[in-house]
Amino acid sequence: MVRGSTPIAAPRPNEGTASRFLTLPDGARARYWDAPAHQPDAPTVLLLHGANLAIEVWEPWFDRLAGRFRLVAVDLPGHGRTTNTTAYASAAKGAASFVDDFATALGLDRPFALVGHSFGGEVAWRFSLKRPARVSRLALIAPAGLAEPGGAQRALYRLVRAPWGPLALRLLATRDRFAKGLASNAHDPRTITPELADVLWRFSRAGANPNAAIARIRALSVESDTTVRLGDVRAPTLLFWGRQDAVFPPALADCFAAAIPGARVVFFDACGHFPMLEAAEASADQLAAFLEAAPERTIPAGT
Repeated sequence: MVRGSTPIAAPRPNEGTASRFLTLPDGARARYWDAPAHQPDAPTVLLLHGANLAIEVWEPWFDRLAGRFRLVAVDLPGHGRTTNTTAYASAAKGAASFVDDFATALGLDRPFALVGHSFGGEVAWRFSLKRPARVSRLALIAPAGLAEPGGAQRALYRLVRAPWGPLALRLLATRDRFAKGLASNAHDPRTITPELADVLWRFSRAGANPNAAIARIRALSVESDTTVRLGDVRAPTLLFWGRQDAVFPPALADCFAAAIPGARVVFFDACGHFPMLEAAEASADQLAAFLEAAPERTIPAGT
């Protein structure tokens, strides 16, 4: 168990957080960050954010881990400044295909470590099932897929699924409500700084992102065979979970750990749904230790 840290200012700007854009074969234009490692043989880590977020949530890890590893973060379809993603469905399955195409276009030829938070966590474990040979290690931060979201998210999801919900959401959405909703998912609301809330709010209103968010929520479903399918994950897996997570309660961590062969869980005290923000130092240290540990044997299929 690890205690969460008080949110602090980023130590210094990191050149790896300069936005870059990559056009995929189908015309999608992906925004990403790419911070090189000091050593050419260092692991590459691909980071996938959660729903209604963007690559900016990874800045604390870039400040702490860039150079030690190659860090790549990408805005998923319907998020941030990634555009022209009509070829990809808004749900996790479509996003997993997007990740596959993005990794190929970026030239990630060697297996890489895959990290996903919340919705991005579901994308990550689905990708690891779809393309197991591409994933060297898997880190899941309070991933989706086993239960519908709780907390403030639950009311939002119920609203959008009502026949009149999408119109009501468009009429009621304000920057203040958006920021308060994000902050309610953190143990310490100060974790969601005004600057971060402003950036994420602007992205949530940009282009086709509002329609993509509605489609994503309406497509959400918990499949009955998810636990069985998670048993086919072959990459060494580490789970991160905040003890005060109201979106996906900590009890779900044990469900994921039981379903994924050999998975381990790290809990963070005084931490809600955002360990990479609320416990930036401790969670970065845990990820680094996981990535730098002696290679773990990939579990063969059929065991």
